[in-house]
Amino acid sequence: MSQALSRRARTSTTVAPDLVIVTDPGPDPDDTKALLVAAALHKQKAITLRAVVANGGGQPNARAALARAVLDHVGGRDVPVGAGSAGHPCSPQPHELRLEGVSTVDPARIRDGSELLNEVLRDAAPRSLVFVCISSLRDLCDLILSDPARFKERTREVAIQGGLSCTCGCCGEEVGAPDMGSGSPVAPRARDGPCRDPAATGGETAAAGSAHARTDSTSRVAAPGSCPNCGCAGRLSWSPDTSVNNSFDMAAAAAVYAFCLEQGVSLSVTSRHAVPPLPMQLARSFATVTRDPIMQYLSDAQFLGLAGLWRRLCAGELPERCSKQWFFETFCGVSSEEFSAKGYEALSTDVNIVDHLNGFVKPYDVICLMTVLPITRDLFSRLGLHYRGDRGAEFRLFLKADAAVGTDLVLRLLRQTYHESVLAASPGSVARNRLVGELSRTFGEGGMEALAFADSAQDAEAEA
Repeated sequence: MSQALSRRARTSTTVAPDLVIVTDPGPDPDDTKALLVAAALHKQKAITLRAVVANGGGQPNARAALARAVLDHVGGRDVPVGAGSAGHPCSPQPHELRLEGVSTVDPARIRDGSELLNEVLRDAAPRSLVFVCISSLRDLCDLILSDPARFKERTREVAIQGGLSCTCGCCGEEVGAPDMGSGSPVAPRARDGPCRDPAATGGETAAAGSAHARTDSTSRVAAPGSCPNCGCAGRLSWSPDTSVNNSFDMAAAAAVYAFCLEQGVSLSVTSRHAVPPLPMQLARSFATVTRDPIMQYLSDAQFLGLAGLWRRLCAGELPERCSKQWFFETFCGVSSEEFSAKGYEALSTDVNIVDHLNGFVKPYDVICLMTVLPITRDLFSRLGLHYRGDRGAEFRLFLKADAAVGTDLVLRLLRQTYHESVLAASPGSVARNRLVGELSRTFGEGGMEALAFADSAQDAEAEA
């Protein structure tokens, strides 16, 4: 956190929101970064992190153990962690779980993800929960379908790192920025078949005032929409786009988007297009200075993860848009002219791609989290598309590049989070003073600010 953000976290009179994070840590370090930000704010009582559920890859228990180890490392032992839906199986790369403490996590400390989510929902106050979904939407979909009325009553907002596309039912063209007036956008259509929903399968119908997640293939118009392509006031339809998190379970994604849009549950959607690039060297610089296990893990995961991505690209396993030129321009800081001049198109898996990495990464999950954090939410007030729905619901859609928040703000948030994460793992005064000196010399006054912030959090814990 920057100094201004730190001050806001300490002095805000806003009631700390109750956050639930559904994530898939391991394949890339972005999820871990989001967990570190949330854990730091949880310790400072700027938010209350009610639960973390890890899913996907056919290895939810291993990913939950990673999340558990990350939270333990930075003082978040009080945050319950659960193993969620299995998803499609994949073989993890060796670095994905190579964090100190993962192998020794007591299995008894990993809850059943479904039971944990239902318990949090059952015990929540009305309109108190904020769900941050940075992985498959299957677990949130199942939670909604288990008790849609209670979910609607007790949820303040849902934030999704995914994406939506909008098409006009009249001309069939994609609608970039529809004029929806003051009503809610039209619900999305499920592309891959229905989820388990009594209302969609001819089962028991909902009683008056209750809510079911729509999972059929037709859209409901909550308010007339104006198509900028043909000018009609016809049926505008939102559908899950092809983003990775949606694609993990497209039917679940459609059901979650539809429920929020139709039932008046505030929704924030962050597309990959609305995420600024960050220099990939940040975590490596912290790892070099501090030798902290978490920082070393982030650094290794960043570079080794991209090496794995390069192998998948060369094997033809990535979408067509992910070309070798895209890889070099994005992650290696190479222009299109240099790419062509040096013949990088001919490179394959036999090259040590790590030697070329010197570009940027996109913190998709961190940005999604930032859209709902008290200290950063206002940064997005003038970005993206904003609609008002029923029950005072707010739909905030960050779908295009012009909806991206400033890079410097994200860097400051991550830099301060890293400061605090390192200091949280160094409780001894001698070690802490040494680290503060190193951090101050390398990164400026943030080291001293981090120490003061960490001390205030420890004082608050002692008082409790």
